[in-house]
Amino acid sequence: MRRRKGVRILSICDDEGIRFSRELVLMQEGYEVESVSSRAFLNADWVRSFHIAVLCHTLSAECAASLAETLRRSNPEIRVLRVHSIRSRCDHYYDVDCEVLPGPSELLRAIESLCNYPAPPHQQSGRRPA
Repeated sequence: MRRRKGVRILSICDDEGIRFSRELVLMQEGYEVESVSSRAFLNADWVRSFHIAVLCHTLSAECAASLAETLRRSNPEIRVLRVHSIRSRCDHYYDVDCEVLPGPSELLRAIESLCNYPAPPHQQSGRRPA
């Protein structure tokens, strides 16, 4: 898999052990990663610095859907990936999802697919919208 320098990922998970291990896996693949719990304050300026958000299977479907909406209000360009153990009715909130059981390989494939999405036109020119 290609290394993705400069791709910033926000990992949101309420289990400290999963947060730590997910961060290590993603950092080994060359991603810039920050991890927080779902109770963290999500400052809009900070959220705009991320390309991808990973929402953990430890979050309830309602919490994950609410976080996806909050993230997109702060950063309409953020791609949201939901890791799940059981699919929910809220899956339409996410750009892509993956199952937790196959382990990191499934997560890395899902993130890679998000990295291959075309950039919005203003990102291709290096300008952000006013």
